[in-house]
Amino acid sequence: MTLADRHPAGAAPAGPLARLVEPGLAGLLTLITIFWASGLPLWIGVRVYAEQVLISVLCLAIALCLLTRPANRGAGRPTVPWYDKALAVLAIGFGIYLTWRFPVLADEVFYRPVEAMTVSAIGLILLLEALRRGVGYSLIVVLGLVCLYALFSDQLEGPLQSRAVSPKRLLSFMVLDSAALAGAALYIAVAVVLPFVLLAKLLLATGGSAFFSDLSSALLGRSRGGSAKIAIVASGLFGSISGSAVSNVASTGGITIPLV
Repeated sequence: MTLADRHPAGAAPAGPLARLVEPGLAGLLTLITIFWASGLPLWIGVRVYAEQVLISVLCLAIALCLLTRPANRGAGRPTVPWYDKALAVLAIGFGIYLTWRFPVLADEVFYRPVEAMTVSAIGLILLLEALRRGVGYSLIVVLGLVCLYALFSDQLEGPLQSRAVSPKRLLSFMVLDSAALAGAALYIAVAVVLPFVLLAKLLLATGGSAFFSDLSSALLGRSRGGSAKIAIVASGLFGSISGSAVSNVASTGGITIPLV
């Protein structure tokens, strides 16, 4: 993997700190994912909430985003500024705290309003900033519209009318509820997509992906439009055993996409 692959356009180049911290955070994120996906907590008798694993992985991803992507998208920077390092440390600290306190806050959120509001506000700010740096303002606008509807739905008429939610309850729900921040979307990403991507990389490193591509090339390489057919057949063969589009791209795509 080259430096350009690790740091996309506009991201900060890897300095001495980044060369140590970023691989460490990425490795820890991977280990947590493997720990959870393997079912090891059940084997060793450790009770872990799924939300605790999801929150820890998300906060590590936020810290990586803050360290690798500048505040102004498309603008270069010679080193990671101090405020990005501070935000990354805050994200890691927030992840450790919420992972530890989640069982309590999930059961007693209405009895600990100050703690719930503080934790929710910090988590939402960090998430929105990482989201802005990663994909821009599109998802933030969508989230804002959804929040506006939740706050003022009682002012609407017809089928869109509903009972409004108070700002405090909405903020706490978005971060601490098991159906919100640590909901189904994040669960699929951590429990399904990441393990499949990791296994796809292992398959690529051991030559398994080349087998599918070579087999497809032997079958269809001499026909018209052979490169496209090779990509389709190789992806179909790998998809039949993985079922994950992301891992398919990460494995056979590395070989077949350049052919097309």
